[in-house]
Amino acid sequence: MEDRPQHRLPAPADHIERALQRIRDSGGSLRDLDDDSLAHLPVTFLTHWAAREVPHVYSRLPLHIQKLQSIQELLPCLEHYNKGRTHIDGPPPAKRNCYGCRRL
Repeated sequence: MEDRPQHRLPAPADHIERALQRIRDSGGSLRDLDDDSLAHLPVTFLTHWAAREVPHVYSRLPLHIQKLQSIQELLPCLEHYNKGRTHIDGPPPAKRNCYGCRRL
């Protein structure tokens, strides 16, 4: 899959700056952003600096961002979670960190 939407224009810098200011004001959480602000955040910001927050706001992201493989890999892996004897209860790993997903 391709990681870049083909027909999406870059967000104006003022939209991105306002979204980042809201994140700073809320203590670094994406959960307090409105859907419009989430839509203007660059994918690289989501994958590198806000990776732990993506599962909490995934349903509010635009569809073209939800479909990106780099975003899909940030979601928890429930397919391989606690399937082996070596796993003990705890939060499921992200798909990009899941041993079972990486083997496939």
